[in-house]
Amino acid sequence: MLGHPFSVLSTAYDTLSKFKLGDQITLLLTENNQVAGAISGNSGNALGIVKSVSATSATVNLLCGFSVTGKVILSDTSVTSLAGQLVRVSSGTKNYLSVNRVTGGTSGALDATSKKLGSTKLRDNVVVYQQSADGLTAVALSQLTSSTIPDSSVVCSVTDWAGRVSVIVLGDISGSQYLYGLADYTEPSSTSTGDPDNPSYTNGSLTLYAGSKTYGPYDTGFSITDDTFIGITLTADGTRLSSYTKLNKLSGVTNSAWIGQTAVTAGGKTYTIPSSVLCYNRSAGSWITLTQAHGYATTCNLYVDSHNVVRVIEVN
Repeated sequence: MLGHPFSVLSTAYDTLSKFKLGDQITLLLTENNQVAGAISGNSGNALGIVKSVSATSATVNLLCGFSVTGKVILSDTSVTSLAGQLVRVSSGTKNYLSVNRVTGGTSGALDATSKKLGSTKLRDNVVVYQQSADGLTAVALSQLTSSTIPDSSVVCSVTDWAGRVSVIVLGDISGSQYLYGLADYTEPSSTSTGDPDNPSYTNGSLTLYAGSKTYGPYDTGFSITDDTFIGITLTADGTRLSSYTKLNKLSGVTNSAWIGQTAVTAGGKTYTIPSSVLCYNRSAGSWITLTQAHGYATTCNLYVDSHNVVRVIEVN
Protein backbone atom coordinates (compact mmCIF):
# COMPACT_ATOMS: atom_id res chain seq x y z
CA MET A 1 0.00 0.00 0.00
CA LEU A 2 1.40 3.42 -1.06
CA GLY A 3 4.52 1.61 -2.16
CA HIS A 4 5.17 -0.09 1.19
CA PRO A 5 4.95 -3.80 2.03
CA PHE A 6 3.33 -4.68 5.37
CA SER A 7 3.54 -7.88 7.40
CA VAL A 8 0.11 -9.31 8.17
CA LEU A 9 -0.73 -10.94 11.51
CA SER A 10 -2.41 -14.33 11.19
CA THR A 11 -5.39 -12.94 13.10
CA ALA A 12 -5.98 -10.45 10.25
CA TYR A 13 -6.38 -13.07 7.49
CA ASP A 14 -10.15 -13.30 7.91
CA THR A 15 -10.73 -9.56 7.50
CA LEU A 16 -8.44 -9.31 4.46
CA SER A 17 -9.99 -12.33 2.72
CA LYS A 18 -13.29 -10.46 2.44
CA PHE A 19 -11.86 -7.99 -0.08
CA LYS A 20 -11.10 -8.44 -3.78
CA LEU A 21 -8.67 -6.75 -6.16
CA GLY A 22 -9.60 -3.10 -6.73
CA ASP A 23 -11.45 -2.61 -3.42
CA GLN A 24 -10.58 0.48 -1.41
CA ILE A 25 -9.54 -0.45 2.13
CA THR A 26 -8.02 1.04 5.24
CA LEU A 27 -5.35 -0.97 7.06
CA LEU A 28 -5.38 -1.13 10.85
CA LEU A 29 -1.78 -1.24 12.05
CA THR A 30 -0.14 -2.30 15.29
CA GLU A 31 2.48 -0.08 16.98
CA ASN A 32 5.21 -1.82 14.96
CA ASN A 33 3.28 -1.35 11.68
CA GLN A 34 1.97 -4.89 11.22
CA VAL A 35 -1.52 -5.32 9.77
CA ALA A 36 -3.95 -6.26 12.52
CA GLY A 37 -7.03 -5.95 10.32
CA ALA A 38 -8.68 -3.97 7.55
CA ILE A 39 -11.95 -2.14 6.99
CA SER A 40 -13.72 -1.04 3.84
CA GLY A 41 -13.33 2.46 2.43
CA ASN A 42 -10.99 5.39 3.02
CA SER A 43 -11.36 6.30 6.69
CA GLY A 44 -7.68 6.50 7.66
CA ASN A 45 -6.33 8.81 10.34
CA ALA A 46 -2.61 8.54 9.59
CA LEU A 47 -0.63 11.52 10.89
CA GLY A 48 2.66 12.86 9.60
CA ILE A 49 4.87 15.87 9.08
CA VAL A 50 5.26 17.25 5.57
CA LYS A 51 8.88 16.77 4.49
CA SER A 52 8.51 18.36 1.07
CA VAL A 53 5.58 19.65 -0.94
CA SER A 54 4.84 21.32 -4.25
CA ALA A 55 1.69 21.93 -6.26
CA THR A 56 1.97 18.45 -7.77
CA SER A 57 3.74 16.15 -5.27
CA ALA A 58 4.31 15.68 -1.55
CA THR A 59 6.38 13.54 0.79
CA VAL A 60 5.17 13.04 4.33
CA ASN A 61 7.07 11.46 7.22
CA LEU A 62 4.36 9.51 9.05
CA LEU A 63 4.53 9.44 12.84
CA CYS A 64 4.39 5.65 12.72
CA GLY A 65 7.88 5.58 11.27
CA PHE A 66 7.90 5.54 7.47
CA SER A 67 7.46 8.02 4.62
CA VAL A 68 4.90 8.19 1.82
CA THR A 69 5.21 10.06 -1.47
CA GLY A 70 2.46 10.73 -3.96
CA LYS A 71 0.88 13.14 -6.38
CA VAL A 72 -1.20 16.04 -5.05
CA ILE A 73 -3.19 18.89 -6.52
CA LEU A 74 -2.54 22.02 -4.45
CA SER A 75 -2.70 25.77 -4.84
CA ASP A 76 0.36 27.93 -4.04
CA THR A 77 -1.38 29.05 -0.85
CA SER A 78 -1.94 25.46 0.25
CA VAL A 79 1.69 24.56 -0.47
CA THR A 80 2.86 27.40 1.79
CA SER A 81 0.49 26.47 4.61
CA LEU A 82 1.41 22.75 4.53
CA ALA A 83 5.20 22.95 4.40
CA GLY A 84 6.70 21.41 7.55
CA GLN A 85 3.32 21.04 9.27
CA LEU A 86 1.39 18.22 10.97
CA VAL A 87 -1.12 16.70 8.54
CA ARG A 88 -3.58 13.85 8.09
CA VAL A 89 -2.81 11.64 5.13
CA SER A 90 -5.02 9.35 3.09
CA SER A 91 -5.23 8.10 -0.49
CA GLY A 92 -8.45 7.75 -2.43
CA THR A 93 -6.86 7.34 -5.85
CA LYS A 94 -3.85 5.27 -6.88
CA ASN A 95 -0.56 7.24 -6.61
CA TYR A 96 -2.38 10.28 -5.21
CA LEU A 97 -2.30 11.59 -1.63
CA SER A 98 -4.85 13.64 0.24
CA VAL A 99 -2.95 15.89 2.67
CA ASN A 100 -4.82 18.09 5.16
CA ARG A 101 -3.28 20.20 7.88
CA VAL A 102 -4.35 19.28 11.42
CA THR A 103 -6.23 22.09 13.17
CA GLY A 104 -8.25 22.52 16.35
CA GLY A 105 -8.51 19.79 18.95
CA THR A 106 -8.74 19.94 22.73
CA SER A 107 -8.87 23.46 24.18
CA GLY A 108 -7.14 24.68 27.31
CA ALA A 109 -3.66 25.29 28.69
CA LEU A 110 -1.00 22.59 28.71
CA ASP A 111 0.03 21.59 32.24
CA ALA A 112 3.22 19.54 31.97
CA THR A 113 3.23 18.77 35.69
CA SER A 114 -0.26 17.27 35.92
CA LYS A 115 0.03 16.00 32.33
CA LYS A 116 -3.20 17.54 31.11
CA LEU A 117 -4.32 19.71 28.21
CA GLY A 118 -7.18 21.68 29.68
CA SER A 119 -9.12 19.01 31.56
CA THR A 120 -8.06 16.19 29.21
CA LYS A 121 -5.36 13.74 30.25
CA LEU A 122 -2.25 13.28 28.13
CA ARG A 123 -1.26 9.84 26.91
CA ASP A 124 1.89 8.56 28.62
CA ASN A 125 3.82 8.67 25.36
CA VAL A 126 2.29 11.95 24.12
CA VAL A 127 4.23 13.51 21.24
CA VAL A 128 4.82 17.27 21.50
CA TYR A 129 6.04 19.43 18.62
CA GLN A 130 7.10 23.04 18.73
CA GLN A 131 7.11 25.38 15.77
CA SER A 132 10.61 26.59 14.91
CA ALA A 133 12.50 28.09 12.00
CA ASP A 134 13.10 24.59 10.67
CA GLY A 135 9.44 23.53 10.89
CA LEU A 136 8.15 21.30 13.67
CA THR A 137 10.67 20.09 16.26
CA ALA A 138 9.91 17.31 18.73
CA VAL A 139 10.29 18.39 22.35
CA ALA A 140 9.88 16.49 25.62
CA LEU A 141 7.53 17.84 28.29
CA SER A 142 10.54 18.19 30.59
CA GLN A 143 12.25 20.46 28.04
CA LEU A 144 9.50 23.09 27.96
CA THR A 145 10.58 26.52 29.19
CA SER A 146 7.54 26.64 31.48
CA SER A 147 5.50 23.92 33.17
CA THR A 148 2.31 25.68 32.03
CA ILE A 149 1.77 26.70 28.41
CA PRO A 150 -1.24 29.00 27.80
CA ASP A 151 -4.08 28.01 25.49
CA SER A 152 -3.03 30.74 23.04
CA SER A 153 0.27 28.91 22.41
CA VAL A 154 -1.36 25.54 21.65
CA VAL A 155 -1.76 25.40 17.86
CA CYS A 156 -3.61 22.09 17.68
CA SER A 157 -3.90 18.65 19.28
CA VAL A 158 -5.04 15.12 18.49
CA THR A 159 -6.71 12.58 20.78
CA ASP A 160 -6.50 8.78 20.62
CA TRP A 161 -9.28 6.17 20.71
CA ALA A 162 -9.51 6.49 24.50
CA GLY A 163 -9.93 10.28 24.43
CA ARG A 164 -6.41 10.99 25.69
CA VAL A 165 -4.28 13.67 24.02
CA SER A 166 -1.70 11.88 21.89
CA VAL A 167 -0.17 14.70 19.81
CA ILE A 168 0.25 18.40 20.59
CA VAL A 169 1.63 21.18 18.38
CA LEU A 170 2.83 24.29 20.19
CA GLY A 171 3.54 27.70 18.72
CA ASP A 172 6.77 29.60 19.16
CA ILE A 173 6.83 29.49 22.98
CA SER A 174 10.51 30.30 23.39
CA GLY A 175 11.48 32.37 20.36
CA SER A 176 13.01 29.35 18.63
CA GLN A 177 11.10 30.17 15.46
CA TYR A 178 13.65 32.92 14.84
CA LEU A 179 17.08 32.66 13.28
CA TYR A 180 19.50 34.77 15.33
CA GLY A 181 22.73 36.41 14.28
CA LEU A 182 24.62 39.52 13.19
CA ALA A 183 22.94 41.75 10.63
CA ASP A 184 24.75 42.89 7.49
CA TYR A 185 22.27 45.43 6.12
CA THR A 186 22.48 47.57 3.00
CA GLU A 187 20.20 50.59 2.76
CA PRO A 188 17.70 50.94 -0.12
CA SER A 189 18.99 52.88 -3.11
CA SER A 190 17.52 54.76 -6.04
CA THR A 191 18.60 54.92 -9.67
CA SER A 192 17.84 57.52 -12.26
CA THR A 193 15.20 56.75 -14.87
CA GLY A 194 15.67 60.05 -16.71
CA ASP A 195 12.60 61.40 -14.94
CA PRO A 196 13.65 63.23 -11.74
CA ASP A 197 10.11 62.94 -10.39
CA ASN A 198 9.99 59.13 -10.78
CA PRO A 199 13.32 57.53 -9.78
CA SER A 200 13.57 53.74 -9.50
CA TYR A 201 14.01 52.38 -5.97
CA THR A 202 15.39 49.06 -4.75
CA ASN A 203 14.71 47.39 -1.42
CA GLY A 204 17.26 47.09 1.33
CA SER A 205 19.31 43.90 1.53
CA LEU A 206 19.94 41.78 4.62
CA THR A 207 22.46 39.01 5.18
CA LEU A 208 22.47 37.32 8.58
CA TYR A 209 25.66 35.75 9.94
CA ALA A 210 25.11 33.11 12.63
CA GLY A 211 28.25 31.22 13.55
CA SER A 212 29.17 28.87 10.70
CA LYS A 213 25.88 29.61 8.90
CA THR A 214 24.99 32.47 6.60
CA TYR A 215 21.42 33.37 5.65
CA GLY A 216 20.59 35.56 2.67
CA PRO A 217 20.97 38.00 1.18
CA TYR A 218 17.26 38.82 1.31
CA ASP A 219 15.52 41.84 -0.22
CA THR A 220 13.56 43.55 2.52
CA GLY A 221 11.44 46.60 3.13
CA PHE A 222 12.37 46.56 6.82
CA SER A 223 14.76 49.24 8.04
CA ILE A 224 17.37 47.35 10.06
CA THR A 225 20.39 48.77 11.87
CA ASP A 226 23.56 47.37 10.36
CA ASP A 227 26.04 45.40 12.49
CA THR A 228 23.53 44.60 15.24
CA PHE A 229 22.27 41.30 16.62
CA ILE A 230 18.72 40.46 15.57
CA GLY A 231 16.33 37.58 14.97
CA ILE A 232 14.54 36.89 11.70
CA THR A 233 11.86 34.55 10.39
CA LEU A 234 11.55 33.40 6.80
CA THR A 235 8.60 32.50 4.62
CA ALA A 236 7.66 28.81 4.49
CA ASP A 237 9.70 28.27 1.32
CA GLY A 238 12.75 29.89 2.95
CA THR A 239 13.30 32.40 0.15
CA ARG A 240 12.09 35.66 1.70
CA LEU A 241 12.31 37.57 4.97
CA SER A 242 9.02 37.35 6.86
CA SER A 243 9.74 39.35 10.03
CA TYR A 244 12.55 40.46 12.30
CA THR A 245 12.96 41.27 15.96
CA LYS A 246 15.46 43.35 17.90
CA LEU A 247 17.31 41.79 20.83
CA ASN A 248 17.67 43.61 24.16
CA LYS A 249 21.27 44.29 25.19
CA LEU A 250 22.49 43.68 28.75
CA SER A 251 25.95 45.21 29.09
CA GLY A 252 28.86 44.25 31.32
CA VAL A 253 27.50 41.01 32.80
CA THR A 254 30.24 39.36 34.87
CA ASN A 255 31.24 35.71 34.71
CA SER A 256 30.30 35.38 38.40
CA ALA A 257 26.65 35.99 37.46
CA TRP A 258 26.48 32.67 35.64
CA ILE A 259 24.64 29.68 37.08
CA GLY A 260 26.50 26.81 35.46
CA GLN A 261 26.25 26.91 31.65
CA THR A 262 22.46 27.15 31.33
CA ALA A 263 21.44 30.35 33.14
CA VAL A 264 22.69 33.77 34.18
CA THR A 265 21.35 36.38 36.61
CA ALA A 266 21.52 40.07 35.69
CA GLY A 267 19.60 43.04 37.04
CA GLY A 268 17.60 40.83 39.39
CA LYS A 269 16.37 38.56 36.58
CA THR A 270 17.45 35.06 35.59
CA TYR A 271 17.89 34.38 31.88
CA THR A 272 18.01 31.01 30.13
CA ILE A 273 21.08 30.07 28.08
CA PRO A 274 20.11 27.57 25.32
CA SER A 275 22.65 25.14 23.91
CA SER A 276 22.30 26.95 20.56
CA VAL A 277 23.49 30.31 21.95
CA LEU A 278 25.84 32.20 19.63
CA CYS A 279 29.10 33.67 20.97
CA TYR A 280 30.91 36.49 19.17
CA ASN A 281 34.32 38.06 19.75
CA ARG A 282 33.80 41.65 18.65
CA SER A 283 37.51 42.54 18.78
CA ALA A 284 38.51 39.64 16.50
CA GLY A 285 35.34 39.70 14.43
CA SER A 286 34.90 35.95 14.83
CA TRP A 287 32.47 33.42 16.28
CA ILE A 288 33.72 31.45 19.28
CA THR A 289 32.48 28.84 21.76
CA LEU A 290 30.90 29.59 25.14
CA THR A 291 34.00 28.26 26.93
CA GLN A 292 36.21 30.54 24.83
CA ALA A 293 33.95 33.50 25.61
CA HIS A 294 34.27 32.92 29.36
CA GLY A 295 38.03 32.56 29.05
CA TYR A 296 38.48 35.64 26.86
CA ALA A 297 36.94 38.23 29.21
CA THR A 298 35.53 38.57 32.71
CA THR A 299 32.47 40.43 31.42
CA CYS A 300 30.25 40.11 28.39
CA ASN A 301 27.23 41.63 26.71
CA LEU A 302 24.10 39.51 26.51
CA TYR A 303 21.48 39.88 23.78
CA VAL A 304 18.12 38.64 25.04
CA ASP A 305 14.78 37.98 23.32
CA SER A 306 11.31 38.75 24.68
CA HIS A 307 11.15 35.31 26.33
CA ASN A 308 14.17 36.08 28.58
CA VAL A 309 16.33 33.70 26.58
CA VAL A 310 19.90 34.73 25.74
CA ARG A 311 20.45 34.37 22.01
CA VAL A 312 23.89 35.98 21.58
CA ILE A 313 26.88 36.52 23.90
CA GLU A 314 29.40 39.17 22.90
CA VAL A 315 32.89 39.74 24.32
CA ASN A 316 35.28 42.58 23.48
